[in-house]
Amino acid sequence: MSERVYAGLRPEERVSRRRELLLDAGLELFAERGWSGSTVQDICRAAGLSPRYFYEVFESREALFLSVTRRIADEVEATV
Repeated sequence: MSERVYAGLRPEERVSRRRELLLDAGLELFAERGWSGSTVQDICRAAGLSPRYFYEVFESREALFLSVTRRIADEVEATV
């Protein structure tokens, strides 16, 4: 069985793209509103994705936050 290509992307590419959109939105909202002011719904809205896709990638807002901080740490390490 072949993978379904949608919008020119294979399934794993679509998941990866959604993950990046959610990470970008999470970074923006956590920085702007803080932890308590950033809901999953707000993050999804900023990423242009439904909560369904959020929970396909991350199990919780905490998991997204940890991934955002890991991403920042990786960028700092690469720069240093």
